Amino acid sequence: KTRAFPPRSQFKRRPAQKQPLAVAVTFQPLEAWHMDMFGPVTPLSPAKHAHACVAVCRMTGMMHFHPLRDKSRALDALKNLRELHIMPHGRKMRMLRTDNAPEFRYGVFSQYCRMHGIRREFSTPGVHSENGRAEKAIRDIVTSARCLLACMNAPMTHWVSACYAAAHVHALLPRATRPSPMCMTHGFQPSIKHLRVFWSPIFVYQRPHERFKSHRFKPVTMPGRFYGYTTSATQYKVLVNDRVCHRKTVIFN
Repeated sequence: KTRAFPPRSQFKRRPAQKQPLAVAVTFQPLEAWHMDMFGPVTPLSPAKHAHACVAVCRMTGMMHFHPLRDKSRALDALKNLRELHIMPHGRKMRMLRTDNAPEFRYGVFSQYCRMHGIRREFSTPGVHSENGRAEKAIRDIVTSARCLLACMNAPMTHWVSACYAAAHVHALLPRATRPSPMCMTHGFQPSIKHLRVFWSPIFVYQRPHERFKSHRFKPVTMPGRFYGYTTSATQYKVLVNDRVCHRKTVIFN
């Protein structure tokens, strides 16, 4: 009898394909970030800011706060983050996790991420725990800023400066199980001697060109309020006559 099919022994077995193993991606400090936005906030800040964007590093816990006038300017927060925390250290942002908000997922924000090779991750709609690091960072900054404003009875319009001060203090404080975010970023624990109480009364030294030339016995200092910290470790941000300026010589009352 003729066989309709060749015997099984003539079939060649294909070698089993090996499944690729899942490799865990490891990131260096300042390479993976979580970002989220909150707002609108009332009352508006003196610069008409109604929203704010908060980013937190996955490895170090370093927080970045950036106020926005509207949600469509989320790209400004990302650019400011790269200029202040990533590029000065010679790092590259490799991953950014956000929610599915249109200002993060589409438009110039998405184009900027593709241009700089930033891998995107999005949380499931309605599941805030998948972006829990950013949610907790927002809660920590808002809670600390609320306490700073209430402690010194400061006007609520200065919530932006209070959030800046809260993020700066958070970067310097160590945790129970790990060092401070600033220590994990720079490799050493910075000094905290420059920390002061937000909105505390101060006296600012007047520069020679700011004094009254015709009166030798006029005071050489002006009263003001402590308004926060600057990127320089030797200067303070002060509010004098409804004007924000950076000064080094400040007398705290």
